[in-house]
Amino acid sequence: MKNITRVKELLSEIGEKDECIGNMLRISKAVEQSDYKQKGYLGIIRSDYMYDSETNEPKLIEVNTIASSFGVLAWGANQIHQVLAEKSSTEIDMSRLKRTKNPSVLIPEGLKQAYDLYFDTENADPSLGIVLLICGKNERNVNDIGILIDNLESTYQIKTKYADFDQVNANSEAKEGKLFYEGQEVAIIYYRHGYDSSNYEKESDWTARETLELSQAIKCPSIDLQLLTLKKVQEFLSSESIWQEFNGTDLEDIRKFFTGMWGLSEDTEETRAIIQEAKEHPEKFVLKPQREGGGHNFFGDQIKEELEKKDELWQYSLMARIFPVSFRAILMREGKIWEGESVSEVGIFGKLLVKLDEEHTQVKNEEIG
Repeated sequence: MKNITRVKELLSEIGEKDECIGNMLRISKAVEQSDYKQKGYLGIIRSDYMYDSETNEPKLIEVNTIASSFGVLAWGANQIHQVLAEKSSTEIDMSRLKRTKNPSVLIPEGLKQAYDLYFDTENADPSLGIVLLICGKNERNVNDIGILIDNLESTYQIKTKYADFDQVNANSEAKEGKLFYEGQEVAIIYYRHGYDSSNYEKESDWTARETLELSQAIKCPSIDLQLLTLKKVQEFLSSESIWQEFNGTDLEDIRKFFTGMWGLSEDTEETRAIIQEAKEHPEKFVLKPQREGGGHNFFGDQIKEELEKKDELWQYSLMARIFPVSFRAILMREGKIWEGESVSEVGIFGKLLVKLDEEHTQVKNEEIG
């Protein structure tokens, strides 16, 4: 991430007020100043989109690096949809249901490729090290995670150990940049926990995160890659001036996937105008804090209430609301059937494996489902 310094500068003001982001920036700086050079990083990234009915184009909602889940479950759901479509009395275009890339296979493949990068050899001996999977104490997403790990072990014979932050502190030892967990060398740290401030309940949780990040194990994701998921960065990339600076036709093709986003911390004429518009027409906007994953956003009258808290506006990005096409759907949750209007969100998985040499060589950069 050659431009990570610029990202850190962008986040520095928020980091002074937001404890979670401040700790992330502090750990990032400690990694940068460490005597032990990082070998690389892996991103299993899910970019979420909705198809906007007003522009007839997909628009980016957010990018996830730790909250990058449901690859396995989505593939399974697609298989169920294909079976149901084949049995349906209604003619259905099956080509729209066919998927050729299976995340439950390609995510373990990415972990294997990162394992080889750590040991700097192709087809590294699977007994040399382990994957350390960081999860919550009461992890609910066990099926999605478990199948990935089962596929990693059955296909590549690489072992995985699960740990929460307390277990990392109790059972880890660092030796000359290498991390050992319960006596075994850790080649990959695979985060499935730690993307939200609520995941850090006490100071020792941040101690565990710093221990993990300072090691030379390949992180999925590294803390710098996680910083790129914050809404402030998405807001930064939505700026017309930034795209002019990068100046490339390919980038212009990418830019159309972004919708309007505005920072609210600076007292400028433009900021005052967009705040006033959001107060008058809150239905046109979404108010987002600097967090990865869903469940934090404000809509409708909630936006008007939050915008009155002038001392707290620094923490938000205001986003133009996407209006996806709705359709009738039948859904089941906790054994109960629900029928009504629904909208779809599309998550595209990508794999990014980077070797941290002078060129920051991209070993892999591809869509995986």
